[in-house]
Amino acid sequence: MIAYERKIELMHQSTMTLSNEAWGKLEQNIYDYQNKDNRAISVMSGFVIFLVNLDKKYSQRLEVFLNFLDNCVRYVRGYAEDLEKNGLSINSTLQKARQLGSMHWINGKSYQLKLEV
Repeated sequence: MIAYERKIELMHQSTMTLSNEAWGKLEQNIYDYQNKDNRAISVMSGFVIFLVNLDKKYSQRLEVFLNFLDNCVRYVRGYAEDLEKNGLSINSTLQKARQLGSMHWINGKSYQLKLEV
């Protein structure tokens, strides 16, 4: 009986040692996966921020371009109307200028948003 008690104690110690080693390995694996996840989240977050900033820049540039285009169309339309007032017959050019002027290019941005949806 005494011999078996000693064997039981040795088995218990051996099991505890193996259990502690296994737990240590498992804990290290958990930390490794957590570090990989943190790195992946950081990379993806950086990529998302880059895309958001790129979209903002694109929207700003598009708005500036559409505003510039709208101003150019207003200028052409006004110029064509002034030529007509001064007696020059430019009916076809004036008609095209009026068509362009009625488009309001600055609203092209809202038209683009409708296309994206």
